[in-house]
Parts: sequence; structure tokens; C-alpha cells
Amino acid sequence: VERRRPGINILLYGPPGTGKSEFCKMAAAEAGCDLFAVGETDDDGDEPTRGDQINALRLAERLAARRPNAILLFDEMEDVGDRGDGRPGSKVFFNRMLERNRVPVLWTTNGIDGFDPAFLRRTSFAFELKAPPTASRARLWESFAKRQGLALPAEQALTPGAAAQSGAERDDRRRRSLRHGARRQ
Repeated sequence: VERRRPGINILLYGPPGTGKSEFCKMAAAEAGCDLFAVGETDDDGDEPTRGDQINALRLAERLAARRPNAILLFDEMEDVGDRGDGRPGSKVFFNRMLERNRVPVLWTTNGIDGFDPAFLRRTSFAFELKAPPTASRARLWESFAKRQGLALPAEQALTPGAAAQSGAERDDRRRRSLRHGARRQ
């Protein structure tokens, strides 16, 4: 960030719910940087098109270039690969944009299988965030609930030896419990 080198792109990928976006927020804060999310909505607050997202990224880059410690976050980067009419976007345009960005960009995606290798070569660093083991997820949920002052019903507790459900099913149950059934302590 301090050197202001062009073309700094960091890619985080992994299944939904692994904390990619939260990791980006934490990393920026730890580095003493301001993180700006881009391309999440269009000018009217609606779902953006590929063009809306690229325009937002380009505008954010121009504005953030004036700030000494700015980093941009582009969440769900697979959205910029499709024009919205079934045709892929221009790879050349996108690759040049990656090579020339003046502000570091943190990109997140659920998987890299569909990406052109030319894009992946243009990332400064890429790493996968895997879903943590069940016991770790249990500790995370319990810690979160405690910090929020919530008591989770015992029958919905997520423990390493809980009934045979997938981790995602247990996490979904935990989220619903926190939203709808949890009570304040």
C-alpha cells in the first residue's frame, strides 16, 4: 500500500460462509488501511450490471488513489465475468484493468475453476479459505453468541458430537436460532 505499485490484486476464494469478506475487513484494519467495498449496488441501489460494477471500481480507484492507506474490496468477483447478456466480458479489458489498478484490490469469489488462467496470473497473491472443522465452527458460534449476549437453546447447540448433519446444515440452524429463537441473557 505504501509503495503504491500498480497491479496489486489479492484473491481470496472458498465456499460461501468461510469468512472471506470478514477476513478482508480484518486484514485492512490490521494493516491500518481504509477498506472500501465497490460494485455492490448501482446508482439506484439496485442490483448492478457488469458495467455498473466496473464503472464503480474505476471511480473508486480514482477517488481512493488520493488516500494514502486505501484498499478496495470487490466481493463476488465472478459477477464481472458476464456482461448480463450471456456473453462473457472482454478478457483483454479486464486483464489490463488488473495490471494497471493504482489502488490495491482484494477480490473474493466462491471458486476459481471458471476463471481464465490469464486472470489468475495477474493476481499478486491468491489463497483459499476452507471451511473450518465442526469443532472450530462450534467454538466460533458459541463465542459470537456470548459476545452478543445471546443464550442459545441447548437442543440447538452446535457441538462436535452433534447429530449427523453436515456442517452447513448445523451452521444454517445456528443462524436461524440467532435470528429468530435466541434470547438475550
